[in-house]
Amino acid sequence: MRSGVRRRAIQDVLLPEGLLAVRLSEHVESLDELRQALVGALTQNSQETRLRYSQSVLKWFFADGFNGLARRVSVVDFSVEMRKRVTDQLGTMLPAEFGDVCYGFSLRS
Repeated sequence: MRSGVRRRAIQDVLLPEGLLAVRLSEHVESLDELRQALVGALTQNSQETRLRYSQSVLKWFFADGFNGLARRVSVVDFSVEMRKRVTDQLGTMLPAEFGDVCYGFSLRS
């Protein structure tokens, strides 16, 4: 790597960790408490990895703060978007099979 050039990498989508964070968020009162609970609940061996994952999950899934229903909808929106990207890529390879996919969802009460 040349000096002064920062190399960027694609990070894995932390969907299971995001869903865990949503479940944990029901039992805490602040993002700081959630961060601590998430770091304690993650199963990665490295403390550094758990801290990095928790930081990413909170940034991605709780970007607008700590608001009950909005958190769940955010995770669903994110999940639908990731699924759409996958099927869009598959659609370029097999348009007959993946050309007409519905991505809508509705929340059940």
